[in-house]
Amino acid sequence: MAVPDLNAQHLARALADVLNEALAQGQAVDVPGLGTFRRRHRPGHIAERDGRMVMLPPVDAIEFQPLSR
Repeated sequence: MAVPDLNAQHLARALADVLNEALAQGQAVDVPGLGTFRRRHRPGHIAERDGRMVMLPPVDAIEFQPLSR
């Protein structure tokens, strides 16, 4: 079944809005048939870049776990 472009765009915007709001609150988002999005905090750490040690700042990243079939 083909989805008209306008409906697909509306669906994508709605999904992005739900994801942004839930992830900002620290909640995981399960998308049936697709997988789970969650926010993961990565603490700051020291890493080697181009032969030099640099401090990388802490960061919150979005992690996606696809649905296993």
